[in-house]
Amino acid sequence: MSAIKIRRSKFNVLPDELDDVLHAMVKDNAGRSLSEMLKQGSPLKNLIGRIVELSMQEEMVEHLGYAPHEHMSAEKQAEERSRRRNNTRNGSSSKQLKTSFFRDLHRGATRPQRELCGAGAG
Repeated sequence: MSAIKIRRSKFNVLPDELDDVLHAMVKDNAGRSLSEMLKQGSPLKNLIGRIVELSMQEEMVEHLGYAPHEHMSAEKQAEERSRRRNNTRNGSSSKQLKTSFFRDLHRGATRPQRELCGAGAG
């Protein structure tokens, strides 16, 4: 059996390797409904999820002006003392809240709720 040669469109702006992967994905899912192709763990769902994730990461880099795990160089620290970042965004460091009421209150900690007694409580 010979392989069918797919003619590349002049409007295709994707690299050939990615286009080949997408073509194989479409071929594997031929005849399936869209709801089947978008089930949890499916290649199409994973692809869409990865595109959204990468887009959100790039949006955050653009918004903040620096990439995750990026530290300021010594020269930049000297130039921008007022904007110095000691805590880069890496998503793994713990944070503590300091307020006038509680010292070192962890964000994730919950306090026991007091019971409110009022009209109708019994």
